[in-house]
This record gives sequence, C-alpha cells and structure tokens, in this order.
Amino acid sequence: MKKAILLSLLFSCVFIGCSQKEQIVFKEKIVCVEQQKVERVQPVQMRVYKDDVDVAVAYKTAIDSNITFYENQVDRNNTFCKEVSK
Repeated sequence: MKKAILLSLLFSCVFIGCSQKEQIVFKEKIVCVEQQKVERVQPVQMRVYKDDVDVAVAYKTAIDSNITFYENQVDRNNTFCKEVSK
C-alpha cells in the first residue's frame, strides 16, 4: 500500500514537471447569426371535458409565455449582433 502511494506521488511529480509553463488564453470571437421569428399558428378550438378546461387553459398560457420569451430572445440577439457588427 505504501509503495502504491509513493509511486503515485512520484509519477504526479514527474508529470507536473513536464507540464507547460505558459497558459494559453483564447480570445473571444463573437459569431452572429440573424435569427428570424416564426409566425404563430392561429388558435384552434378544441373540445375538452369540463374538468380539463383549466388544464387546457394553463397549457395554452404556458405555451404562449414560452413563445413570447423566445421571441424576446430573438429580438435581443438581433439587436446585440447589430451593435457588435458596427
């Protein structure tokens, strides 16, 4: 057991001595792609049970909020890319 610990310490010291002394730092390069919004689908009337109306309305609200969030992301990305490219 002691030999294994000593050998692992020895090998770690050997490999530390072989490591690079210089740190490589990559410069940031922003790549912009113009994003486009997809038209929303027209609402469709569905027949659901009375017990499921609240679930369907909550589902529609969640989908609408997600779509709005991603449309705002597209707008922010496009304005950022326009500012960076100037």
